Amino acid sequence: MSKRASLKEVSVPFFKEEDEKIRHPVEELTDNGAIDRIINIPIDRILVDTNQIRKNFDQEGLEELAQSIKRHGLIQPIVVTKKDEGFKLVAGERRFRACQIVGLKKIKATVTRGDPLEIALIENIQREDLSPIEEAEGYQRLIEMHSYTQEEVAEIVGKSQPYINKTLALTELTENIKKDYIASSNRIPRELLYEVTKQTKPEQMEKLYNDILTYNLTVREVRKQQHGREHQKRPKNTVIQNIEQFDFRLSKFDLEKLPTQDRVHLGQVLEHLQSTINQILGVIKDL
Repeated sequence: MSKRASLKEVSVPFFKEEDEKIRHPVEELTDNGAIDRIINIPIDRILVDTNQIRKNFDQEGLEELAQSIKRHGLIQPIVVTKKDEGFKLVAGERRFRACQIVGLKKIKATVTRGDPLEIALIENIQREDLSPIEEAEGYQRLIEMHSYTQEEVAEIVGKSQPYINKTLALTELTENIKKDYIASSNRIPRELLYEVTKQTKPEQMEKLYNDILTYNLTVREVRKQQHGREHQKRPKNTVIQNIEQFDFRLSKFDLEKLPTQDRVHLGQVLEHLQSTINQILGVIKDL
């Protein structure tokens, strides 16, 4: 299959729905040019593809979608391809799962000959909120399976080449970071993930990622830290390093979480510290 041919085949147009009795698992549905049209397929004859781009589904969101389908029906059909005696799900797994929750026996689907991975990726990007890491892995799979260039991937999904290049960098994150990010309900922004990928060693990536989570760092703070490290001419005195770390952590300290008694003690410690700092500043000014 040529690249250009595959681009044409991935389009999934909407056709007039045809509800017909299924006499044979595949042939009756696909003979006489009956490809790429909406039909009703028994749910139990559809196999879910384990290689789908999306890995995590929000259960609460699925329940809400199920209630919507129960009230209004399935507006957007899923996409399947024929496989053995049944069908394999290509795109629309979230809708498929919601229909299962409702208890539907049949589901509207479009049968296609297009490339399943290509269709699944495009459908997910356009209609569902993939995480940046899932999106990056999807682009990488397109490149590996079809030998596409970044420019061709950009054309397929409607993005710019620089965007594709930047997103692909997320595939370099460690597996620990990927798993934690995808499973997390409180994900850091995409731009911070890009900053993590700039680290040259896996342990550096994981340290920066954990620091971002622990101290709620912003992109500006991360870049400032990295800039300072890159331009450091000589190792800093240990005392100075400790003071800088203390100052940074103190700026992120949440006073509201501290019990009243500990707040009083903290105030006393800071007053003593302020006195010590004033003394040191006085000596420095006299030098």
